[in-house]
Amino acid sequence: MKNQANFLLLLCTKDIELIKLVQDTDIDSIIVEWERIDESDHNPIDEQLIKSEWGETFQKVRANTNKHLICRLNPNHLHRNLELETAISLGADEIWLPKITTIEEVENALDLINNRCQLGIVIETVEAVKLAPKFNQLPLSHVHIGLNDLRDALRKPHSFYALIDGTVENILKNLNIPYGFGGLTLPEKGFPIPCQLLMGELIRLKCKFSLLRRSFIADTVGKNLKTEVEKIGQALNQKSLRNQEQIRSDHQKFTELVKKLLHEGEN
Repeated sequence: MKNQANFLLLLCTKDIELIKLVQDTDIDSIIVEWERIDESDHNPIDEQLIKSEWGETFQKVRANTNKHLICRLNPNHLHRNLELETAISLGADEIWLPKITTIEEVENALDLINNRCQLGIVIETVEAVKLAPKFNQLPLSHVHIGLNDLRDALRKPHSFYALIDGTVENILKNLNIPYGFGGLTLPEKGFPIPCQLLMGELIRLKCKFSLLRRSFIADTVGKNLKTEVEKIGQALNQKSLRNQEQIRSDHQKFTELVKKLLHEGEN
């Protein structure tokens, strides 16, 4: 049963066997990440890497799924146009731009795409935080808040601190594009933040999606994926039915836990 909260679940993976297993689940999209943190290693980003290693992997994923397919590009802009064209030519339904710092780079991507697929962005830099109100002027499909990189960019003490000090709320308050953050797993799992509390924050802030990443993949090994994904949908439904008092109570629990984690980290 699709979750009644109309909340999308986006699975980040290149694992073909896993992708085959989720075809009959309520997972909405597959995200293939082309992100590279450091270009100074022994396998630098170049045209060959994009067309061969990244391109071949993406092509295999496309051949094994009929789900909405998103390509998250590398944050280095050196080969941005080539990456865009490669992803589109291989069947991407949507492309995400990470590490946005200017409106112009988003506009340039939209011009190059020319309505051939959708475009989403990741807010994870100081510049992108300041530009947030201007993104409404652009025809974007999704805005993802990258909490880990945002922590580093804004020098926050913890990845989830931006959820308790008003930072994320300020980013989202005037945003009309579907937005989300974080990564979910099974409702009874989640560490150091229980998944139930993170779900509560996502629904409280009226998010429309979240990612399924390493924790979800690890927590579902050997389990029936269709059943487990349905459990996530059911838990999201429950969070969407809370009254204001319950929402405030859950947010307080979340806030206290983040502060506790900060305190423990200082000792």
